[in-house]
Amino acid sequence: MRKWMLRCLCFFLMFSLVACQRAKDVIDDQDDRNEVISTSASGENYYPILSSPAKNPSRETFYTSVSNFDFKSIGRGLQLYCLDYFSKDDYYLQEGQYLNNDRLREVLRRNPELYPYSIQPERGSVIEGYEDAIMVTSVFEQNFLQRDNGEYTIKGAAFSIVIDPQDAFGKEVEMQDETVYAFGKEAAQKLYTYLKTLDQLQDVPILIMVYQSSTEKQIYGGHYIAKVYCQDSFGDYQSVDDRYVIFTSSEAENYDPTTYTEFVQFKQHLKDFSQYEALGAVGYVHYRNGSLESMVIHVRCNVKTYTELVTFLNVIASDLNDRFSKTFDIRVKVESQDDFEAVVIKRSHEKARIELFY
Repeated sequence: MRKWMLRCLCFFLMFSLVACQRAKDVIDDQDDRNEVISTSASGENYYPILSSPAKNPSRETFYTSVSNFDFKSIGRGLQLYCLDYFSKDDYYLQEGQYLNNDRLREVLRRNPELYPYSIQPERGSVIEGYEDAIMVTSVFEQNFLQRDNGEYTIKGAAFSIVIDPQDAFGKEVEMQDETVYAFGKEAAQKLYTYLKTLDQLQDVPILIMVYQSSTEKQIYGGHYIAKVYCQDSFGDYQSVDDRYVIFTSSEAENYDPTTYTEFVQFKQHLKDFSQYEALGAVGYVHYRNGSLESMVIHVRCNVKTYTELVTFLNVIASDLNDRFSKTFDIRVKVESQDDFEAVVIKRSHEKARIELFY
């Protein structure tokens, strides 16, 4: 009897240990899912995101220093360039954690005694006739981590230096592209030197990008102009061909005549279909490394019935499937005389689909 009870007790303890281990495995899996946000719904070329800690400590300072369009093109553009150095299959993206507001002040303010690592021009210096010009408005950070033995550790970092030339009184001024490019190299070298004073970034590779902010005259955002990838030392500072082009502008016709012609045909097709109703279509096209990356089209039309609207949207979708010879992502935002009506999305290598709001 005693042996039988002992056997039962041993069996019960073994079962409990196995159950506890399985429960722990489930909890670990749940914790991992809670920490990592999948971005597969966003499309290709997006990193899985670590949600903890979720916020960039200098997010408010960054947001208030750039335009509404720039904050998106800075962040998305930086991620796209990072793909060349940090594979999305091997790294997790995390909001920048190391350039907090105090450290931002160290690189953005210029007082050689208080801020020896400032990346701004020195006081008394003259750039294109502007004395004491203010060149850098912000620095944006993203971190790249890998998981090792259940812990996430930083294995790479990327930074955007946002350049928006202003005079000593804060008024925006225009400068030659060559001047901005040359200053960007000086600023990147200074920033790299400062970053290597931070313990957490001592032994990780760093990508530094230089972003030229949009001006008050532009109705679209700025663009990246240079990059430097640094491993054991400051790397090779290179220009990048990154730009936004409005269709149908003379710049678009000169830069990409094939897509320009196809867009004109697309626009004319919509006008022919709408006949007597007013219609407008403007395209905002992003080129990266000289290649067409994406196109956003704003279409405004007058529709009087639901059937008209659905028919018009399907005409757009059908045209997108066959119109453009190059492969890229297209999003069409459709507004009527009354409201925002729908979006037509065509991913590269996929058929267009319609999302109608009603």
